[in-house]
Amino acid sequence: MSPNDLVLYLQRIQVLPTQDFWWQPFGRTAIEVDIDGKRQVYQLDLAQQSLKVFQASSQTEMSGDFHLQQQFTLTKAQLAVLPQPAAALG
Repeated sequence: MSPNDLVLYLQRIQVLPTQDFWWQPFGRTAIEVDIDGKRQVYQLDLAQQSLKVFQASSQTEMSGDFHLQQQFTLTKAQLAVLPQPAAALG
């Protein structure tokens, strides 16, 4: 899943903030979201069928230290709307 697909998926299942935010890729299955300096990482774990939300440390603005804030088990309905990989071209 591409980072853009991940953002669209997280918006579709309504877990991302509703206000405007800036985001960037954060590893293969995660994105970092920033709203007015408040940074969170949303990590999709398909093996565990869960979504983990990490909050950035408030120690410094540039800190790469994140702490688990919430973990959600994805529902069957949420799993059903996962983007499907594109069919192989051949």
